[in-house]
Amino acid sequence: MTFEIRVLGRTEVIVDGRPQQVPGKTARLLTLLIAAGRSVSRDILTDALWEEGKAPLSEGIAPLVSRFRPTLARAGLVISSKRGSNEYVLDGDVSEVVDAHRFERAVKEGLRGLGAGQDARALAVLAKAAGEWRGRPYASWREGLPEACARHARRLERLRLDLVRNLAQTALRLARYDEVAALLAGPVGEGHDGLPAVWLLRFMRTLRDEGAAAAESLLEDRHPRDEAVDRAFSLLLLHEHGVDVHRPPDGTRAETRAPEVPGELVGRQEHLAALLALRTGLPGLLAVRGVPGAGKSRLLTELTARTAASRPRAVVVSCQDSGELQPWRSLAGMLYARLQRDLGTGDNPLAPADHRTLVDFISAMPGSAAPTGLEDFRQRLLSLLSGLLRWAARGGGLIVAFDNSELLSRAACDLLVEVRRGLGEAAVGFVLAGRPEGPWREAPASPVTVGPLSPLDVAAWLAAVWGREPSEREVAEAFRLTGGLPQRLCEVRDSEGELSVLPGFGRRPGSLLPWLAAAAITCGGGEIDTALVAAVLGLEPAEADRQQAEAVKQRAVEAHSGVRFRYELWREEVLATLEEDPALARRLHKRAFEVLGEHLRTAERVTADLPVRMAVHARAARPDVPDEQVATACLTAARAELAAFGVSSARSWAEYGIRLPSGPVTRFGLLMTLGDVRNAQGDMHTAGVHYRDAHDTAVELPRLRATAAVLLARRWTDPGQVDEQLLRLLQDAMEALADDDEEEAADLRSQLSAHLAHKATMAVGPGTVAGEWLDGPELARRTLAELRPGCPPEVRCEVLNECRWGLYDFAPPAELLGISKSLHDAGIRAGSAYFHSEALVALAIDQMRLGALQPAAALVERHRGHIADHPRVLGEWLQTALDTLMDLWRGRFDEAAARLFGEAERSVKELEEARVLPAGTLRQTWDGQVYWLLRERGELEVLLRSDLAGRVEQHGYFPIWRAALVLAHTETGRYGEAMDGFTELADDTRGFAAFPPQGWRVPTLSLLAESCGNLHEAGAGGSELTALAARVSELFTPHEREIALAGWPTVLMGPAARFGAVAAMAAGDRDLALSRLRTAREFTGGVGPQLARLRYDQARALVLEGRPEEAAPLVEQVLKTALPSGMTSLATRARALLGR
Repeated sequence: MTFEIRVLGRTEVIVDGRPQQVPGKTARLLTLLIAAGRSVSRDILTDALWEEGKAPLSEGIAPLVSRFRPTLARAGLVISSKRGSNEYVLDGDVSEVVDAHRFERAVKEGLRGLGAGQDARALAVLAKAAGEWRGRPYASWREGLPEACARHARRLERLRLDLVRNLAQTALRLARYDEVAALLAGPVGEGHDGLPAVWLLRFMRTLRDEGAAAAESLLEDRHPRDEAVDRAFSLLLLHEHGVDVHRPPDGTRAETRAPEVPGELVGRQEHLAALLALRTGLPGLLAVRGVPGAGKSRLLTELTARTAASRPRAVVVSCQDSGELQPWRSLAGMLYARLQRDLGTGDNPLAPADHRTLVDFISAMPGSAAPTGLEDFRQRLLSLLSGLLRWAARGGGLIVAFDNSELLSRAACDLLVEVRRGLGEAAVGFVLAGRPEGPWREAPASPVTVGPLSPLDVAAWLAAVWGREPSEREVAEAFRLTGGLPQRLCEVRDSEGELSVLPGFGRRPGSLLPWLAAAAITCGGGEIDTALVAAVLGLEPAEADRQQAEAVKQRAVEAHSGVRFRYELWREEVLATLEEDPALARRLHKRAFEVLGEHLRTAERVTADLPVRMAVHARAARPDVPDEQVATACLTAARAELAAFGVSSARSWAEYGIRLPSGPVTRFGLLMTLGDVRNAQGDMHTAGVHYRDAHDTAVELPRLRATAAVLLARRWTDPGQVDEQLLRLLQDAMEALADDDEEEAADLRSQLSAHLAHKATMAVGPGTVAGEWLDGPELARRTLAELRPGCPPEVRCEVLNECRWGLYDFAPPAELLGISKSLHDAGIRAGSAYFHSEALVALAIDQMRLGALQPAAALVERHRGHIADHPRVLGEWLQTALDTLMDLWRGRFDEAAARLFGEAERSVKELEEARVLPAGTLRQTWDGQVYWLLRERGELEVLLRSDLAGRVEQHGYFPIWRAALVLAHTETGRYGEAMDGFTELADDTRGFAAFPPQGWRVPTLSLLAESCGNLHEAGAGGSELTALAARVSELFTPHEREIALAGWPTVLMGPAARFGAVAAMAAGDRDLALSRLRTAREFTGGVGPQLARLRYDQARALVLEGRPEEAAPLVEQVLKTALPSGMTSLATRARALLGR
């Protein structure tokens, strides 16, 4: 017998499934006792059951109890009243009898299960609880609900709210929408349609069943906007980019086991145990290797099934031949969709930059140029993948399994290594499963080798499938026919005691089913796009359905959860058969190319794999598809792969396309893409070759030529030198666009003009480009003034950056600081990591030159963090140069030496040996910092006896290096050679009049000023030195409130006022010298080496004025700094100053 009391909804008593007649007052009496859960006084019961003044004069409760006692007794329940207590209570175990108690218990149990991470089991328990709810608690009380009932009802409603919310959230996490939606359509969901999780569940069902347009209408109707709407927008975006946003947490689809497959795993217990052991050994990497048909995929299915109920969970990604990083793209889309569906995550754990990276990674629009910031693509991708994997592994870990790993590209395997390195000890393991071929074989993984089943295992297999024990002869015959391969065992057929194996699909009687052939070439190893297959074959819907049904009947494909080949091996058999009919193969590939091409032309958003699939079909259809179209498809695929971080694949497609005959526009695009690929890989020289070839290809296409010219101009150029050929190329490109009034042409002219201004000013004096560099500043200012207000942010960044460098040697640092600030703002608006890095360096340089040393140091630290998050070509080297500059300024000479003679020197040598384009710039920066280190330590004699001296002479076309050699001679007592070099430099530059007004002028004058001081102190040079010193001193006047900065940047030398003071002393103007030394004190930054040199110069000025007693304390302070810092030359000179 079953007995049930229902208080959720109208009060009912159900016995053996049949409702019992319960009078109204008796029912209400029963509910009140249930709600109270304890004894209730007669007075309270009476007041609740009868209106005031209408209660029976005699005992009214007892008759109600008496009439219902036999019914309750059948469940072992009784309403009793203790003698003399005047109270009633429901005695007996009601925990299983009363629906409200079952509801409460089930909800709490389900919530505990969710807390323990047992989503699937918890969902079943919560669903059972939802089935208990039939309506408002204690609905038999139409009004005036007693307090006990009201209190219990409120508790039940709170639990219902928790139940509905968690049901919806769990359904979203598990992608099990329908069963929960059906429950929520009933009484338990009443009134809770507006909950974020319930609304998002409805949105996801609408998106899946009715498409994006219907889902968008739901978004428009949802007000106010909340977290669910934000997540829905993200999920809709993923859906439109081709991501399956409904995939379950383990990445697999529900499978219907075929009758020829045993329910239990046969012969693979040890292999499965090895996979399961990974759960306790995270992080780890396993490689499951085996021949086709050995059952590797089944092992992964078992792994996900065994890990479904508890952590760590497993997720399976099927590798396909549709893009270099397709498996990672699939994994990212799957995990991100899970994250967005899971409202329980609270705040989104991914940064906004990761969201942008995801969209870049999973999508690619045709014809788009390489994205800005491509140089940091690897770090952006690693940040995204690491963030997703760490989130998915929270609470117990995660195992990611890549099935069909033989399809993993080299780049995908390399990315696995970097991802694992980035995850460190995070509880994320990986399983690679596939044939023993391809780059994945080299992975340093623990091997799990899957071979054929033994005869004993074959016997167990047949027994499980046949339901009887096979004979020895049958086992031997099955083993002979199948080789013990599980997939072949599925094809064993028994006909009157004779065993046979079904032939491959290409070998079966009759012609190859066209539907199978089209499916095989278009699915790429994943789900079959049945609409695409029908379009390729030109089938009417009815005929397409018939052929699909025939394919299912042949057991070639399965259609219970998406349409796909039952086994990848069977798809390969179809492809092998198709190879024997090349005309048919070309015809199918051509039609697939055409159908996908139409989709590519009309789609608002395009997934990164679509252009790649098109190119595969175009290449396979040659010559039925003309070479021009094939080359264009290769270009589109290359651009899509490059935009989605598949650099190696982009290069392969571009190189294949370039080998085909094509028109100038297509060839230009292929060459430019090759240049972008090489640039992304850090090979700027080869990138320049491709850009130049692209420029030469676009003879009659001025905008394209201008685009190539801009990219050529972006490459590094050695300091102090000008590429005349590049200048002419930029000028020609501008002239070709002179009559083009379109906005695109105007923006290109601005870019060309900015680069021309920069490149033209790189000459350090008259020579092969005499006079041209003088036009650079005017051109830079005109370009800035004419920059179109509405130009794209990237164009604005480029123009600001190049014009700033064009003005560097001609405009005061305060003016440049304004441009740097504009560049910083524009870089943020453009979202360009490259220009943000450029702006940070520019701001730091300008602040340093103006003496704002603390803000400059902060910018250097910001740049360090930026480069860590957004690596760029030579970004680490640039940060190293900045760090060394700061160490030299602050007197941390040992740290600077360790960096210079360690990693920095190795990097420069490697780049020189590889003949990388910017090697000259890097070499001069390294040489400059080593020079200054030796000078600060008083070791310039070492320089003059090393290879560095020869390189200093080689750099002699740049006046600053000639000045540096003069100073080295004075520091080492070679005064005659110093004066010769000094006077020669003065003569060659018309008494330094050829120096530019800013930029390298100040550090060059600073080196000459120090030389004046050394020569004057040594009593060398005579009147000629006095005249030279006076000229140098005069030239310092506009720069007294600056700091001398050599290079871009190389060395922060010191306050310009101090160097000017040294020159003034050598010229005999001691009043000016003392004045400048007072000014210099404001620009030392309080650092020891600068203060030591300033105090030495002050002491020397006092000695020259005959006040040695005032100089003595200053000398003592100099020695306290110089001796511990290793500034031996300065310490020696300080002692000599006082005659010690």
